[in-house]
This record gives sequence, C-alpha cells and structure tokens, in this order.
Amino acid sequence: QHACGKTRAALLDACGARAIATFDSDVFVDYRARRPTMELRDGVHGPLVWPSIQLHVGRDPLGHDVVLLTGPEPDAGWRRFTDLVCGLSADLGVRLAVFLGAYPFAAPHTRPSRLSISTPSAEMAARLPFLRSSVDVPAGVSAALEDGFHERSIESVGLWAQVPHYLGAMTYPAASVALLEGLAMVSELAVDSQALRDEATAQRVRVDELVAGNDEHGAMVRQLEAIHDATDQVAGAPGIAPEQIPSGDELAAEV
Repeated sequence: QHACGKTRAALLDACGARAIATFDSDVFVDYRARRPTMELRDGVHGPLVWPSIQLHVGRDPLGHDVVLLTGPEPDAGWRRFTDLVCGLSADLGVRLAVFLGAYPFAAPHTRPSRLSISTPSAEMAARLPFLRSSVDVPAGVSAALEDGFHERSIESVGLWAQVPHYLGAMTYPAASVALLEGLAMVSELAVDSQALRDEATAQRVRVDELVAGNDEHGAMVRQLEAIHDATDQVAGAPGIAPEQIPSGDELAAEV
C-alpha cells in the first residue's frame, strides 16, 4: 500500500489528472472494513473523509492521454465494478491497461526492487522482461479487471514490485521507482521519479545503519543478497542450492 500510494501520487501530479467519475461507495465499499476518517479537534470533528474510488483523466509530459483508476479495492460487486470500469475505459478509447501493485518478498533492500507480471496474454508475458511466477493465490480485483479488458481486446498487464518483507510496514519508495520504470517501459508514459529516487537513497542509508548495528540482521541481508544475485544468473548458479533457500516463514522468524 505504501509503495502504491507514492506511485499513485506521482502519477496524478505528473499527469495533472482530474476526476471525471466517482463510484458509489455505498455499493462497493464495506464501511466496517474501510471506515471513513473522522478528524477530531478539541472534541469537535469536521466532515468525514469517506473512502472513494475514482476515475481520472490527464496527460503525461510527453502528451500521452492517461486514464487513472484510484481508490480502495471494492469489497463487493466485483463483476459489476469490472463491467463499469472496462466499459467506461473502452468509451474513452483506452488501448492499454496497466495495474500497479506491490507485495512483500524475501528480497534485500540493497538491491533494486524487481517486478513480476500478471496478464491474461501469454504473448505479452513472453515479450516483457519481468519475472513470471507460477503460483495459486486468491485473486484481487485487478485480476478481474485484467480479464475484463482482455475480453474487450484491450491489452492488460499487472506490474508487481517486490518489497523486502522486513520493511513491509514502512513506506518503500524504491518499489515506487521500480513501478514507474516498469510503467514507462510498458506504456511509454513519462513520469519524473527523481524525488522518489532521492527518498529511496535516503531510506537505504537509514536502513543500512540499522542493519549494521545488529549482526543477525546483517547476516540475514547478506544471505538474501546471495540468493537475489544467484537468481539473476543462469540456473544452477554455484553457491546456492534450492534446498538452501529459506522459506518466507523462516526469514520472518529470523527478523
């Protein structure tokens, strides 16, 4: 969420986006799970801030037209939501749909955040230079949207940035940088990520200092670096055997 929030803010700002449609939160949001925010000051509160799903339009610095969907994942009515989003996007002339997300992974903060993809198109998966995983997991609404666009002959792909599992509760700008770079590669959208790069560099320094003060944490990061570097080489790279790679639970236990 933290990585995607910064990515969303960068895109909205760079594209000068303005909202053109707001989805009915009473239909798609469960307020028990996503309660509105109340700002209470000296016993007095102002208007509630309700969770909102919106469709925005804008234009990147190179003149590409952009449609941005932002907001919390719907809690209900996914088929109806998918039909609405895909139908509106088709009416607006959308030719490519890209979904941005992040997930915790056994990756070191000392390496660039890597991207994996999800797409209904085997051809698109084959031509993009990102990680291609094989796993059975509960689907998010982005998967339903990917299918909805694909059924309308609109190319769709999800880009997912790896966030070090031990930093999952923190804002992680390096993942936002990776998402914006991946978006530029897939769609040719131009978004300035220098501010996020500066944040990522500053965070790297802070985390390095914290890790340096704990021998166990330092050993864990070095282990993750070795695994990361080995997976960037050809299969069977020396030094790391499959049985030596710790599970996510084992790594979390170390932390």
